Amino acid sequence: MQGLWSAWSQLAGFSTVVMTGFALTMGANASFFALMTSIKSLTGFAQFLVPLLGRRIQNQKRFIVVAYVLTYMLRTCLVAIPFLLVPSMQLGALMVILAASLFCIQAAQPFLGSWQASIIPANIRARFTSRQVIVSTLVSMVVGFSVGRYIDSFAEVDKQQSFVYLLAASTVIGLATSWVLGRAPAIPIAPPSANDGGLQLLLQPFRDAKFRRALLFFGAWQFALGIAAPFYSVFMIERLEISYTTISLFHILAMAASIASYRLWAAPIDRYGSKAVLRVLLIPHAVVQLLWIFNRPESYALVAVALGLGGFLSAGISLCITPLVYGLLPEDDRKPMYMGCWSAAANLIFAVSTLSSGLLMRLLEDMEVEIWGIPMGNLQVAFLLSAVLQVGPIFLLRFVQESRSVSLRELLGALNLAKVRELVRRRREGKKS
Repeated sequence: MQGLWSAWSQLAGFSTVVMTGFALTMGANASFFALMTSIKSLTGFAQFLVPLLGRRIQNQKRFIVVAYVLTYMLRTCLVAIPFLLVPSMQLGALMVILAASLFCIQAAQPFLGSWQASIIPANIRARFTSRQVIVSTLVSMVVGFSVGRYIDSFAEVDKQQSFVYLLAASTVIGLATSWVLGRAPAIPIAPPSANDGGLQLLLQPFRDAKFRRALLFFGAWQFALGIAAPFYSVFMIERLEISYTTISLFHILAMAASIASYRLWAAPIDRYGSKAVLRVLLIPHAVVQLLWIFNRPESYALVAVALGLGGFLSAGISLCITPLVYGLLPEDDRKPMYMGCWSAAANLIFAVSTLSSGLLMRLLEDMEVEIWGIPMGNLQVAFLLSAVLQVGPIFLLRFVQESRSVSLRELLGALNLAKVRELVRRRREGKKS
């Protein structure tokens, strides 16, 4: 399923070059993308409310499959916008349909997350997630490059036609994904909690001190990312005038780096805990964010460096978050509620961040300055602010509690010892042969 989902995401995903280019042909600007990213996060409130229905939904697996099917069909409806609506109504229709599809997929996430947390053993969560995402990334690399080449084969005036074809093709892959998901094992039935439900159950995760501290750290991280998140594709397409094929190659580089990161960090996370690995990755990620600032249309090599290093570091951080969140979940039917509260709160923070960033970009829309001979506009300000704000989560991480965690010094020492043992083992095998 993960491979099919990745293929669909490259064709009809929210933040891909396909959706970005499709919106740009309708006259979208940076503020529109910031607003849409905020709306995407606000639909995350579905994850907060839908788990209250968890005990009334007799077949949670069927609910997940139906939600995914509705998502795919709504994305397909985007194809009709250029043909049925006048230009002044097209961006509004795009916004409404995307919001509806995002709501559907968000509604399914708490049940999907608790399903995975129930069936994946705690001691291999990072390694399982690593293998799963590696498959997803490999598929994304192939499909993403093919999509970029396909779009560039159309003349500029026909670009919208290429996006329409890709969105239509995504329907077939989406329905195939739902069919595979429908054949997956049933969701385990969790024992009932002591609470009957209602508002008390809804607010219970926020009364958990471990949950609050972890959410504070992750929320600060999401806020920092949200400042720049809507603008990477816009910056490459509109400001740097990079071709879709080149952008696809850059993304392939980032995906290849993320695969290396998943392979490197999966075992240490399972063995030493997420918190120790996060200490290694957070500071370099903030520094790499600065590389986005120093680019211009005739010289954008740093984009490739930023995407490559950013992909490596972001993948490791994302891999840390999954077992960290799963470790916070109770062993009863409150799992979807905890998952929903976590995602809804994080999405709300991300929405506030992207909406604030969009307003800032509008205020600085006419900004034109030069630093060291490099023209700086409003989007570079967003990249700089994002890097600065990423310092906050580094300090908040110390308050996060984890059952299995070691210090940074202990982790680095253990990794060095592991390397020495591996070298000794190889030399012994070499002598025997």
